[in-house]
Amino acid sequence: MSSKSIAFGKFVRKHITNHKSFSRWMRAGIGLESSRRWLVANLKPSYTRWVDYITTKTISEALKGEKVAWVNLFFPGEILATFGLKTVSAEGLSGTLSSMHLDDIAIQKAESIGINRSLCTFHRASAGASEMNLFPAPIAVFTTNILCDGNLPTFAFHANCRKRPFFVIDVPKHISKESEEYLVKQIEDMIAELESLFKSSFDYKYFKKLISTEQETLQILRDAYRKLSHNPLRMKLYQHVNALYSLHLRGYSLEFNKAVKVLSKQLDREQEQPRKRILWLHLVPYYDSELYNIFSPSSDIAVVTSELEWDSLEVDLDPEHPVRSVARKLLMNPEIGPLERRIKFVTQLARDFSVDAVIHFNHWGCKQSSGAVGLIKHRFEELRIPFLSLDGDCVDHTSSSIGQYKTRVEAFLEMIG
Repeated sequence: MSSKSIAFGKFVRKHITNHKSFSRWMRAGIGLESSRRWLVANLKPSYTRWVDYITTKTISEALKGEKVAWVNLFFPGEILATFGLKTVSAEGLSGTLSSMHLDDIAIQKAESIGINRSLCTFHRASAGASEMNLFPAPIAVFTTNILCDGNLPTFAFHANCRKRPFFVIDVPKHISKESEEYLVKQIEDMIAELESLFKSSFDYKYFKKLISTEQETLQILRDAYRKLSHNPLRMKLYQHVNALYSLHLRGYSLEFNKAVKVLSKQLDREQEQPRKRILWLHLVPYYDSELYNIFSPSSDIAVVTSELEWDSLEVDLDPEHPVRSVARKLLMNPEIGPLERRIKFVTQLARDFSVDAVIHFNHWGCKQSSGAVGLIKHRFEELRIPFLSLDGDCVDHTSSSIGQYKTRVEAFLEMIG
């Protein structure tokens, strides 16, 4: 996310054809950065420092390769954590390569083995990384069908490439009692399969404890939401991504619980308020770009929040019924089902945070993003909230769109005054 990341990427690029050397340097470099961020988060606690640490820690764990499970962003990691597994986002691995300007090598490798260029670069980069063994093989691969239709073929590729078991949770698009029972049955069946695979019993007592911690975290976040909407925290653009990754991958952890408690205390103090407030929809580029400068914490125009930081806001988890709680969390995600659910969700965010404008980043190759943006824009136009649809690539740092970000965004910001 910085010049340091790029410099480190330039160094390890020289070793990328030597698997052992590349892995050794990556483990050392990311491990050292993870330790540094842990120290900073403990000595000078802040929400952003904690989510920066949690995100870096997951990448460090992926590089160590000890009891690691590759998952997509929406997979319920509480189940895997009960088996002692560490969840790592395969999309996040692509983002890591992008932040170090190593994505091009993985993307080129994917294309050389026939991965279609119409597939988004999150998936192409992770497929190339799998083929090149840039990260140690996981114990197993897990995904859901939430949000992205590229998840299933890409995660199946990972499982086949690394010769690992593959598990899928099929989340229905409509909320109903039947859908909930369907999910509960899938989760129970998967737990039984994992017990057989790992030759160990599922510890329901520990599972309930994780759900209890997650419920406490969500309750604190709901309170923080009300505070943040009036008193937004100044964050670097990439830290919004770190926040959503921490929530989705480690929302059940004591570390993220500590992060949100620190956030709540921070919000008791008045934050420096921006002149203009922006709501960010979808994701942001992982590589350092002009967007990072435009929306820096010192700017008078700030991205006050992003949608995927709050998609668990309405979920209530019951530790006494942990499997059903996980099923409901999956089912109630506003990013699935009819587009009206997402539109209602993001317009409520805009109202609550009193935003002056909305930016929707259309990641190249993401059919969900590109297909929905027109209807979302129309709704915000009805609300008289300025809306910018910004095309680009979240992972490919060589993308030709990069130079256009500055021009288009600055023109948009000038328009809103």
